[in-house]
Amino acid sequence: MSSPQVVEPLAPPDATWLLDFARMCRAAARAVSLYPPEHPAIATSLDRLVRVCQAYPADGVPRMWVFPEGLRLNQRKLAQPDAAVGELAEMLRERRVGELTILPGVTVDNWRLFLSVLARAADDLAAHGGFGRVWTTSGGQLIELKEIDYSELLKERPEGQDASWDVVFQQFLQGGLQFDEAALKVVLEATGEPARLAELIAAIHARAAEQMGTKSLGVALARMLDGAMKLVPSDDPGRLTPVVQNMAAAVSQLPPDTLVAILTADRRGEAGLSSDLRQALVANMPDAAIADFVSRAVVEEGGASARLVEAFQVLAPDLERQRALLSLARSSAASKLGDDQNFGDLWQRVEDLLVSYSDRRYVSAEYGVELTRAQQRPSSLDATVDPPERVASWLGTVADDEVKELDHQLVVDLLRVEDDPTRWADLMPIVTGHATALVGLGRLEPAVHLVQSVIAEAKADESPRHRDAAAALDRLSQSEFVTGIAGQIHLANDDLFAQIKQMFRAMGSPVIRPLAETLAKEQRNPVRLRLRDALLGFGAVGRHSVEQLKKSPDPEVRRTAVHLLREFGGQEALPDLASLLDDSEPHVQREATRAILFIGTPDAYATLAEALRSGSAGVRDMIMGIMTTGRDEAVVPLFCYIVTQAGLSGHLRDVYRKSLEMLGEYGGDPAVEALRHALYRGEWWAPFRTAGMRSTAARALGRIGSPAARAVLQDAVATGPRRVRAAARPYAGRRT
Repeated sequence: MSSPQVVEPLAPPDATWLLDFARMCRAAARAVSLYPPEHPAIATSLDRLVRVCQAYPADGVPRMWVFPEGLRLNQRKLAQPDAAVGELAEMLRERRVGELTILPGVTVDNWRLFLSVLARAADDLAAHGGFGRVWTTSGGQLIELKEIDYSELLKERPEGQDASWDVVFQQFLQGGLQFDEAALKVVLEATGEPARLAELIAAIHARAAEQMGTKSLGVALARMLDGAMKLVPSDDPGRLTPVVQNMAAAVSQLPPDTLVAILTADRRGEAGLSSDLRQALVANMPDAAIADFVSRAVVEEGGASARLVEAFQVLAPDLERQRALLSLARSSAASKLGDDQNFGDLWQRVEDLLVSYSDRRYVSAEYGVELTRAQQRPSSLDATVDPPERVASWLGTVADDEVKELDHQLVVDLLRVEDDPTRWADLMPIVTGHATALVGLGRLEPAVHLVQSVIAEAKADESPRHRDAAAALDRLSQSEFVTGIAGQIHLANDDLFAQIKQMFRAMGSPVIRPLAETLAKEQRNPVRLRLRDALLGFGAVGRHSVEQLKKSPDPEVRRTAVHLLREFGGQEALPDLASLLDDSEPHVQREATRAILFIGTPDAYATLAEALRSGSAGVRDMIMGIMTTGRDEAVVPLFCYIVTQAGLSGHLRDVYRKSLEMLGEYGGDPAVEALRHALYRGEWWAPFRTAGMRSTAARALGRIGSPAARAVLQDAVATGPRRVRAAARPYAGRRT
């Protein structure tokens, strides 16, 4: 049996983009299908969808492949399934769209047309030649698609395999939603021989596993077997027993996850399934097959999972039979695990879970009695007399969005009404997990409001809930909650963004590091701007936390630390920025130099002057490169500081001379004043060096040639000391 192909997970920026795209596309599709064309909700949702497309973070164009479990972007998939991505994939798959490519320049009109075609029923599209033909003939542009050709997806048939099985394979590859009578007859025919049916089901699993998830595959197999069983003539009840027995033997050979999906399909309310199939399979599955199933699951999963517990309760509801089956399964598992010294402890935990599992901790005794009575009173669901409109209204109250909203409101209400501090503390893991899940679904606003309720308790020092609320905030700050919001922060409106900043500040300094690290790796400019704004809102606390980032092994994180330290500004940042002048990464060195220049205080210039005097050759060359490359007025005050304040020892002599020359190029009143200082400056113990420096200063004044510069030279010739007059005289009457 072939194993599913391993697909690499998406990088975080690509994963965030795919989530944003799926949510915006799904929202726009609903708006287009529900509202009249002129409704403002359509224009708003389409505009958001276009902006998401424009924010694609990678090179090239986004290309998506459609699979039953969701979308894959550039042949990679999300690390965790997402409801919005899965729903969009299902819409496309039902219309036989297998690949979607979004070209640059896609507009609101392009998406309006595409989503209007997507809103048409799959049968209607098929009747008009398929989605691709309708899209092309409608004038669709800048969104390329390829339709699924299921005949090409069928693998080469192994030698000896029945050609009639291809009709079953094809309907599985189409999603297993419907099986026509021809396919079901093929399955029913195979049930006449146990080995033949097992081979068919194994072949289906091998071919469909790469195209379908475990849940979808299990439901499709259940639907197929259920349909085949119903084809047995009612006037031949004796034929049904061997059919069901062979089905039970065949499915017992499937992987545990798939068998669990088959046995629990009717419990999940999958349309078109009845409990008859499950009851028949359970009643006819041999004890040896169940024991082998349990042992395989324990060996593969290293214990008893929740899926195994659920399946075992279905396969063997009677306690005595459970114990007998576990005895058989223990022998089988022991032979598979060999001489594992921990097997005894492992199997004891398995038995505790499988035999002792009970719902008493969740259901009261009185309610359990009522449940038992209800099970003993059969009722016919088909006898309902409620009109379709009322049924549809009731079903709407349990739709996914409604249930999610009710789930959220329940958590909010529990926080508000629970008075017992101990029980309120027990709610905190639920609250933090729910808030993180909301962020993962793109529902930032309810997530923020939920956390604000916890923050209010954490701020109330006199509240008995204060300590538990503060601990919950600490857990949130170290979880995916912060990075999840950071990756979607550009989608928040201004009011919500203001609330997010306020929430981050209330959560405190622990959130600064994940925000800064997200900023370091983020390529989208709108996200970067908002993250920087959020970090700057922390003030001095933020600067202290950002200082720690300069020790990060990631050079991008260190560069981000430099940018933030520059934005925080102030003398306090100078020591940290100065330490980054010796960083091993040249980009970090350059950013640190520019940040110190940006501070622009005498202490900042003194820091750079000291680095020029005593730093390594690489540091000196880097600083001088920034000072002398291009024409940036920000370096003029540094040149003036070096000329007027710095000494001439060591490497500063060459820097001093270069500063005189650069002031002559820039000019301006500060440059003239600094050059005047240099012209009169002298060192009696180094007459030749002094003469050279004075000549360079006079030449720079002559190059400036402004009235102020000429006045300095003329005054030096007229009233200056003898050696100053000698240096100024060649340049007093002309501009060089």
